[in-house]
Amino acid sequence: MWIEPQFVNVPGSGDRWGKIDVTDTGDQFASEKTISEGFAQFCSDMGGKSEIQPLKYGHKNVCTSTEGQYLGEFDTKRYESGLAVTFDSRDHRALQQSMHQAEATAQNKREYQSLSSDSLSIQQLQSLIARFQNDDPENLIPHARARLTEMLDERNKEIEQTRALKRKNLENKHIGDQICLFDDSTSMNLPTGIYVFGEQQYRKVNGLTKVVGFVEDISGKKIKIRVSGIVFKSDTGMEQNLDLMTNYKGGTELKVDSIIWDSIYDWDGC
Repeated sequence: MWIEPQFVNVPGSGDRWGKIDVTDTGDQFASEKTISEGFAQFCSDMGGKSEIQPLKYGHKNVCTSTEGQYLGEFDTKRYESGLAVTFDSRDHRALQQSMHQAEATAQNKREYQSLSSDSLSIQQLQSLIARFQNDDPENLIPHARARLTEMLDERNKEIEQTRALKRKNLENKHIGDQICLFDDSTSMNLPTGIYVFGEQQYRKVNGLTKVVGFVEDISGKKIKIRVSGIVFKSDTGMEQNLDLMTNYKGGTELKVDSIIWDSIYDWDGC
């Protein structure tokens, strides 16, 4: 807490400010000494011992029992306009700890009771169920688990609907359509322009390969494709036209102007 004195006009400051009635630096140090002596006596009366720790603009004086138990402390800080003093005791610290504990308990209860809310996300609900499943005094976990099951079912239904719509769109192909296949796991060895013992040095560049083709025939869920172009685009934005792709679907070689049959679901619009 602050020790409140009368406010005074401090020469040169232009403001009415101060926590201890001082007018110059000498008074500040004298006030510190008086407070320190008084605190040392206070500490001694409680059977403790005080230790002064110098700070940049003041002092900290900590009082402990002979067994090392914390009993209290005071801090001083010197300003141009006065001397600030704060004081802490074991009872005050215990009160602060008790308040913090009560606040944490209240917050924990609010979070527990939010299990009955219908506004939580799946991730939030899963986290709270895991946290309170063994500490459920109001029996909120069964309702929360039922709600979680409903939410997961709704999400899975939405996922399946999205997949079904995508498959339907991929099936909507016609002869003559331009289509593309994208592979973002490809890489190329590009020349560096550096030669070592007469041999060109290469560096590996990761990127995306786009294969462009046209639909020439359709049979069930298979399409006949004429490959018209292959383009490699690096992660840095560099693009290069290729005559062939050497790792098509795990190792097959794919050349420009070649004719292939492939799944209708593997090719999309460009």
